[in-house]
Amino acid sequence: MKTYKNSLVLLFTCFLISCTHNNKTKIGPTNLVDFLNQEVPSNGIKLNLKENLYDLYQAEKKSWKKQMSSLSYGKKEYKKKNKFLSNLAKQENLNFQTKMENLTKKTIKNLSTNNIQEVLKLSRRYNFFEEGKNITKRQLEIGLCFYKSLLVHYYLLKNNFNPGDIGKVWAVGDLMTPPVLWSYHVATFVRTSEKVIILDPAYSEPLSLSDWMDKLTQYSAENPTPLLRFYMSDPRKFLPNSEEYSAEILSHKNIKNQTQRLLKFLKSE
Repeated sequence: MKTYKNSLVLLFTCFLISCTHNNKTKIGPTNLVDFLNQEVPSNGIKLNLKENLYDLYQAEKKSWKKQMSSLSYGKKEYKKKNKFLSNLAKQENLNFQTKMENLTKKTIKNLSTNNIQEVLKLSRRYNFFEEGKNITKRQLEIGLCFYKSLLVHYYLLKNNFNPGDIGKVWAVGDLMTPPVLWSYHVATFVRTSEKVIILDPAYSEPLSLSDWMDKLTQYSAENPTPLLRFYMSDPRKFLPNSEEYSAEILSHKNIKNQTQRLLKFLKSE
């Protein structure tokens, strides 16, 4: 009888260990989405989630061209036209920068620089490209930004940063790292009581907003007259033309394999 009881105790213990292990490692698209889509508290930053940033950018460009049409530029005065459009974009970006830098809130807890550095360090550990891919070093660093910003968002929440102090910042327009042309870049930011800090795994250190904007402007395909525009959004926005994270988006055939690789990495932690 004693042996039988001991066997039951051993069996039950193994069951508990198994359950604990399974709970610890269980993570899938739905679990990840639920964790990332935490509600922003009422005193948090109120940022846009639903707006299609591509549509917004095209509407702005249309408005700029309409303003230009009222001026007497000749058909071949391309440089003057481009400079005029670029100056309009520059002014909009200056307004954006002022608005974003005013997000600081004196009443929030002063965040440790070490904690912010650690989040960026954690996010840079993951190799987003499979071994053997024929890409340049810079493409490796700057590509798949939507996943990298997701991972930064994930680690900020895991490290108990307030969801209301987190957002995303977007550069929309023609960007280029020869021979690759792409249409946007995104990074996650966190506000402190003094400033807004950009955490972009493409760079080894946290950046100020102005430094990040300067670095991205260097990739504008229209240089020296860039038409790049900067926007900010709710941290739950995954793509420029999507809303909050969803299992459906993360499981889309075009990015399904990348999602599976990321989930496997997170499970191994």
